[in-house]
Amino acid sequence: KSIPLTFTVAERPLLILSTQEIDFGLYDTFAELSLENAGNMSLEWKLESPAWIRSAPSSGLIKLNETVKVALDVVRDGLEIGDYTGEISLSLTSQNISIPIAMKVPGAILSTSVSTVRIEGGQAEAGVIISNTGNVATNWSIDDNGLPEWLEIRPLNGRLEAEEAKELVFVATRAGL
Repeated sequence: KSIPLTFTVAERPLLILSTQEIDFGLYDTFAELSLENAGNMSLEWKLESPAWIRSAPSSGLIKLNETVKVALDVVRDGLEIGDYTGEISLSLTSQNISIPIAMKVPGAILSTSVSTVRIEGGQAEAGVIISNTGNVATNWSIDDNGLPEWLEIRPLNGRLEAEEAKELVFVATRAGL
């Protein structure tokens, strides 16, 4: 003898993401985010992101067992050198999801330990620290054509890695002055 059974399954969307976080680093400009509806009903979605991210598409409807690919482009133009973090917010039919997002704007930032070099009295030289507080390496050089004959700077050029500092030595030759 058979007994008929009836099951009622609640309708609910189920979103599966291709990633839980996105990091563009220093140079990546593109990432793709896949949104898969593994539930048993259609899923409406809308994506919001920081101003430095462009997304296409940014909203839509995902049907049963369908996957939507969202293109994410970084726009670094006009941003200052440094680290940027934020989140992509996905507003769904039944929930909200946040995806951490990060990127860096590359660049070197050179500075010196002093703005004026003084070699006083019996001193023959003075040291100045040159620093790169940026996030990429850079080559630097000093044009010695405008220096007085009695002043020498060593070295006149070099390379500073990110977050590196080196000493420049200013040497005064007072003989004949």
